[in-house]
Amino acid sequence: MYHLTRRNSTYLRIYHWVLVLLIGIIVPTGWYIHHPLSFVQINFGHMFTVHVFCGFLLSYLLMSRAYYAWVHQDYQSIVFTWQDFTELAALFQYYLFLRADKPPVRKYNAGQRLFYTGWYIVLSLANISGALAYKESYFLPFARVLGGVHHLAWITLFGAFALTLTVPLHIYLAFTENMANLQAMVTGYSYILKPGSPHVTLPEVDKIQEKLPGKWLWRKLLSLRHKSPPN
Repeated sequence: MYHLTRRNSTYLRIYHWVLVLLIGIIVPTGWYIHHPLSFVQINFGHMFTVHVFCGFLLSYLLMSRAYYAWVHQDYQSIVFTWQDFTELAALFQYYLFLRADKPPVRKYNAGQRLFYTGWYIVLSLANISGALAYKESYFLPFARVLGGVHHLAWITLFGAFALTLTVPLHIYLAFTENMANLQAMVTGYSYILKPGSPHVTLPEVDKIQEKLPGKWLWRKLLSLRHKSPPN
């Protein structure tokens, strides 16, 4: 029924874990540079140097990812499209326990493609704005087009907020939805259902919609809303 299949290439695995390392350094150091903590005894100059160095490494990493996606036609599986909006509603219902069956997906579901596309855009904008602000005397004409150095700082800050809020969600889903995907990001391989094989289904008793926690909570809220007040 299942066979071992290569899911992620060597480049994608290296890219993923190098990106994890760089984000794990850039975001905390960026927050510290934006608002240094008096009780943290760290040399500000060293912190700034590490932040800038990792930022430039990130720019090369993002360019290499774009090149890989174009050459290997990988963008077709990770870029979020307008058609994915039709899948998001069913996917959110599944995550909120409003439906028992997970919607059929390709290599990545609509939510993952939304995350990956959004992250690439946010990281690219924050990386560009950070580079312009770093050498503002050289790139001042470009900075003025975007509203000045002050607006560049807001773009960078928005990127930091977006990553701080969404990365923990990505980690939570990676550990709770399908550990085979996480395994494939380490080894490159995972077990894939053979073409034509039936999907493994849950017992019918577990698929009863009325027993889903999300629907139970929704019905409870509706009953409280329509409950007549006491005299």
